[in-house]
Parts: sequence; C-alpha cells; structure tokens
Amino acid sequence: MICLAERVKSNAAFYASGYFGGFGGQTDYSQLTIKFLDATSSEISSVTFGSTTPGERGGATGLLFKEISGLTPVGTTQIGFLLQMQREQGSANDGYADNLFFSVNPVPEANTYSMLLAGLGLLGVIARRKQQHVNNRMVRP
Repeated sequence: MICLAERVKSNAAFYASGYFGGFGGQTDYSQLTIKFLDATSSEISSVTFGSTTPGERGGATGLLFKEISGLTPVGTTQIGFLLQMQREQGSANDGYADNLFFSVNPVPEANTYSMLLAGLGLLGVIARRKQQHVNNRMVRP
C-alpha cells in the first residue's frame, strides 16, 4: 500500500510496467491489479494489466513487456497492488512476472507552466543585459 495523502491533492499521472509471461502453450498467466483507494481505504477504481496468452508468446516459454499509464481518480489518497499468478493447466503454476515498476507524479497545473515560461523569459532578459554590459566594456578603450 502506498499512501499519497501528502503528495497528491488531485489527479496524478501514474505509470506501471513489467514483464509478464507463462510456460509454452499453457494458458497459465500473471497479472497486476492497481487499486485506487480513498482516505477510508474504499476502492474508487482499479486497472488490471499484464496477462499474456500463449499466442502472444508464440507458444514459447517467456516474458513480454507490458505497460499502462493514466490518471489517478480524483480522491485517491492510497494505492494498493495485487499480483496474481494463476494456474490454468498442468501441475505447476507457470504464471510469471518480473521487473515490476510503478510511479506516480502530480500533474502540473496550468499556472505552473506559465510561471516556468515567465521565469525562463526573465533569465533570458538578464543574460542579454549582462552580455550587453560586457560588450560595452570591451568597446571602451
């Protein structure tokens, strides 16, 4: 469980990725469910990704890269994760997952971009004035 109460006041961008796979032609699979929870730990919504089919793997044993991104629902203060490995065929559970990654970042508000551009413009003006001052000193004997 990740607590976001201090980091996220509204929507935030999230990104998750990982390698998911299975054994040969078997339909065993793994998947990751990301649950978006409010302050009372009630689920607002969830997304599930990662499941691969034998067809996607070409009938071979292996892992495939999967990724998902989006915005957290308004009201999200916690995020929970559920990794499932499911046996569908055979005597062993051959749902695989590796190198799972998750990040969440606040989405900048429109004001942030305008202030950034204004700041960059101000730096440009200051740099130009300094350059003119240096050029004026070099011209004088």
